[in-house]
Amino acid sequence: MKNLERRFLLVDVSVLPEVFLKVLKAKELLAAGSAKNVSAATKMAGLSRSAFYKYKDCIFDAENSKEVLTVNATLLDETGALHITFFHSSYVRLTLKRGQFYIFYGRVSVQGRLRSMVNPIFEAGYEPSRFTGRIVPIYRLTAGLSQRTVMQCVRSALDFCADSLPDYLPTGVALDNGLATARYAYENIHFPKDAGALAIARRRLVFEELFVLVCALGMIRGGRQKAAGTPLARAELSDFTASLPFTPTGAQLRAINEAAEDMCSGRAMNRLVQGDVGSGKTLVAAACVWYAARSGAQSAFMDGDTRRAALRHALGLSGALRHQGREAHRLHARKGAAGGARGPRLGRDGPVRRHARAALGGRGV
Repeated sequence: MKNLERRFLLVDVSVLPEVFLKVLKAKELLAAGSAKNVSAATKMAGLSRSAFYKYKDCIFDAENSKEVLTVNATLLDETGALHITFFHSSYVRLTLKRGQFYIFYGRVSVQGRLRSMVNPIFEAGYEPSRFTGRIVPIYRLTAGLSQRTVMQCVRSALDFCADSLPDYLPTGVALDNGLATARYAYENIHFPKDAGALAIARRRLVFEELFVLVCALGMIRGGRQKAAGTPLARAELSDFTASLPFTPTGAQLRAINEAAEDMCSGRAMNRLVQGDVGSGKTLVAAACVWYAARSGAQSAFMDGDTRRAALRHALGLSGALRHQGREAHRLHARKGAAGGARGPRLGRDGPVRRHARAALGGRGV
């Protein structure tokens, strides 16, 4: 390593010649901005400019220096040569030893026959590998942090907390599903021994995340089921289907009956009906409106379809509710002068892009 041949010593400041102390003083004045240039700094330090230029690149304050040091070196092995550059890394001067074996990791840039690497991660080849020659994590960074720094912090945290990591999965669940322990998962998601260990750790953590999510949703659902609601009167669904020009499918009838069971139970209902376009979800919602109308309650049926589809649905609901002595009104929004909504109004006219169609029970709206 040609550029690392310089030898550095740590010397007690009390034994240094006065000229060296004045050089340090001048450099501190320049770094702090107290002196505008070298002439001003040397004058303030009581030093000649020639002496400053002679020693400025040979004297450094090891504890308080804020200088930006650049280290260049040439690496050699059986494949050829690689030029490396370290910025802001004064410790590299004291760490790398000429003629020693090291492992370097980083992005290689190629310009012609010259290969180079900037601020690579490196380890001594005779030490156990921690950051090179293995699968390593890539973390999201912020200013002032490097991958090596974050990895070292995670490594220290895992070593310190290895015996106190929480395990949220019951033992029986983990055994039944062939899952690793939490300690194994955390260790190998960050520092896996191989690709197989990484897959085992990821499977455990993914399962745990979904398990906790399902348990949380179950608790929320249980709380909602306990919430009180106004029970609706039970009714024969045949009265509703008789007014339809077609026969509902089995899936539609099943969804309607499940929703009706909730509406008549006295518990607050929170139900999602999922299906492809044209599968008949609107009919399920219309049946719920019909159940509410039979009990004298009001309902709002929201629709984001086109005006034509909204009008067709509104007319269909009107026919289903009319023989029950209820009315269905269509509510839509008008556009303002600037294209914005001016608020809802009842009626059938006006340019409408988005419709709020309401099938309302009760004695009027």
